Amino acid sequence: MAAGYLQWPPDIIWGAPISQIFLALEGRADFVIATNPFGGGSSKRKQKKVDPEAQRKARALEQNKVRALKFDMMQFQMRQKNMGMVDGNSRS
Repeated sequence: MAAGYLQWPPDIIWGAPISQIFLALEGRADFVIATNPFGGGSSKRKQKKVDPEAQRKARALEQNKVRALKFDMMQFQMRQKNMGMVDGNSRS
């Protein structure tokens, strides 16, 4: 969805947090409504009320995701080291 509608390259999409993609999609929709050549651009979209508890949970989820990725990377590097992999080459 982000690759087509937002016209983002794949490497940006895979690295972007979900919340950032949703904000970009909302911004893109606002832009399309505001620049509609057939009218309707003057009517403003309803502003969503942001629940502080939901924001806190989303932030915590993003932080946990980053921690999990760092842990996975650390495990991968340790496996490489234990297998004798140095700079992508195996010891023979």
